[in-house]
Amino acid sequence: MNNIINSAERRGKEEGVQKEKIDTAHRLHAMGLTMEQIAQGIALTVDEVKNILS
Repeated sequence: MNNIINSAERRGKEEGVQKEKIDTAHRLHAMGLTMEQIAQGIALTVDEVKNILS
């Protein structure tokens, strides 16, 4: 039972981190940063940033 709870907590934290990266990518894009700058700033690839912003 503890493994299930720990797994769910870990998954929830990971989803929260991903959502924050998506939100941050949108904010940085609105500030005029390039795709490369955004990718570097949030530790994603340029292709991942393009996917988020498309």
